[in-house]
Amino acid sequence: MLHVLLMQIQRLLRLNRSLYWRVARTAAVALLTIWAAALRADALVGRYGPIPVPGWRHDIVQALANMGSVMRPRSVRWSREPTPYVGGDPINYLKYAREMRSFYQPHVREPVYLSLVRSQLWLLDDNDIAVSTASALASVLVVPVTYLAGAAAFGPVVGIGAAAAWAIELDSVRWSVEGWRDDTFTLVMTLMAWAFLRLAQDPSGRRALVAGTVAGITCLTRLTALIPVVCGLAWMVVEAPPERRRKMTLAAGVSLLTAGLLVAPFLISCAREWGDPFYAVNYYTKYYRFVEGLSPSVNESALHFMGRNLVGRPFQTIDTVSGGLFSWPFVEKWQGFQRWSEPLTLLLKGSAACGLVLLFWSATGRILLVLVISSLIPYCLTWVLGGGGAWRFHEHTYPVYLIAAFHFLQQAVRAAAAFVRRPSLTMPDLTARTVLRGAALVTAGVLIWIAYLVLPFFVQRETLARGEPITIDARTRHRWFLIGAWSEAHTTGNVTIRAAREPHVGMRALLPRRMDYQLTLRLDPISAIDAPELKKVALFVNGQALQNLDLTYDAARVGTYRLRIPEQMTRNGLNRIDLLASRTVAAASAGTEFAWLDRREPVAFRFWYFRLEPLSGPVPVPQEP
Repeated sequence: MLHVLLMQIQRLLRLNRSLYWRVARTAAVALLTIWAAALRADALVGRYGPIPVPGWRHDIVQALANMGSVMRPRSVRWSREPTPYVGGDPINYLKYAREMRSFYQPHVREPVYLSLVRSQLWLLDDNDIAVSTASALASVLVVPVTYLAGAAAFGPVVGIGAAAAWAIELDSVRWSVEGWRDDTFTLVMTLMAWAFLRLAQDPSGRRALVAGTVAGITCLTRLTALIPVVCGLAWMVVEAPPERRRKMTLAAGVSLLTAGLLVAPFLISCAREWGDPFYAVNYYTKYYRFVEGLSPSVNESALHFMGRNLVGRPFQTIDTVSGGLFSWPFVEKWQGFQRWSEPLTLLLKGSAACGLVLLFWSATGRILLVLVISSLIPYCLTWVLGGGGAWRFHEHTYPVYLIAAFHFLQQAVRAAAAFVRRPSLTMPDLTARTVLRGAALVTAGVLIWIAYLVLPFFVQRETLARGEPITIDARTRHRWFLIGAWSEAHTTGNVTIRAAREPHVGMRALLPRRMDYQLTLRLDPISAIDAPELKKVALFVNGQALQNLDLTYDAARVGTYRLRIPEQMTRNGLNRIDLLASRTVAAASAGTEFAWLDRREPVAFRFWYFRLEPLSGPVPVPQEP
């Protein structure tokens, strides 16, 4: 009898295994969402104080905050914000939400986030902290949505891993309570990635309507999302197999039409009010014109702004765009894991880099890449202007980076397990398409690396040709302008410096023509040893002696030295500026300014930057339209 009962239980377990696994996944995502909510509630209360509303709303947030204070790293402390929301967009979101008359009202801000803030104002009795709860709520909801996108792309394990990483990432926690709309944009962009992946897998009418609806909501959160919407749908049509292309085209058309119907009323209301349907985008070119030193009173569209920069500064624009698309958004992530674990940070960052390459090899991965890259197009030209490089502006790419990281880890574990089961190396079957994709990827990588090395020199020449100064400092990428044995870059306070590790070092400059230049050097001598010869540096330009510098030391600042380089010492093209010190000493005896180096490291002086300014007027270049 007992044997029969056990057999029946075993049969039921086999039949319901998928159900149990689904329940387990749901429970895991729910627990991760609660963890994310607890961390963000803890940050919210720590930064802005308890919710100033009595009753169940206060109790729920406080209970989550108490939980979060136990679950965060002990080294993390949230300091109270003395003047909440002053000096940024959040205070305007509060103002606009309170003034909101209708969802599709003509406005400089798209309506989705304003509606979310307005709902929180209603829930919290019109307290200003509503703008923080709105952004924090969106950040919490990114957890289940990241799971959905990751699971749709590469399976539930990837989805759970990416969701867990987002839940605990401390940069996302910190930004989530400050009241910006970028958490909401991250939420809807990740939801759109999920909807587009499902549409690509099965281009049915129902999934097309869902994808179009989510795409419309995304555009009504940030209107520039029209670019990834169009690019993503177009890519899915191009990528579809021939036998499914007609169906995919029809589904993409339904999605685009649905999104258009949702967005059109907002565009029409802006066109009727200001004569510009994209006023919510074009309005902010005023700020970027101001940062560029141009008149903010001139009305200029975002498209014209980009075109003007491309025509007037082609090399600088290409260099800026490439950094904004491929480098800065990725590099600026991952610091939020360091308080948890340095090895975890390195593991996720390295896995994400490998995972992004791995995405190229699957149709699902390529959709994610298209969505990420196209979503960064509005950002890639402005990230170097003002505060345009802030973490929040590229926050929406983070869930995809995390999905890529756990996709790579999953594939690595599978490959290791397969090797353990059958430890023999066999060449996989290579199709012509696989070889072509590999060759394209390698070629693209080589071209990007060459551009990374070469473009800064042409940007330098282009800037000087316009009669504008250039500055080459000690930061990592500027290392390519430096000649000789320089130390690694080191940041102290707000200054990044390098040390000369040999008596003879130098710098390169690509000049547009022969002319007089003003050279400004920021150098520091070895101050701990009272030897006059250690304070002297001879300066040469293209092998010709220019001047001997007597370096002085000021504990409060790096020393400044200005010299005029005469025209006869310069040449059109690559020029070389050499610095020759008398000798080096060990860092251990060079003073506290060199304490960050190995004690046995030889040093001659510290370098901050050099600046070149043309003195003979600019070469004629196209002027601003």
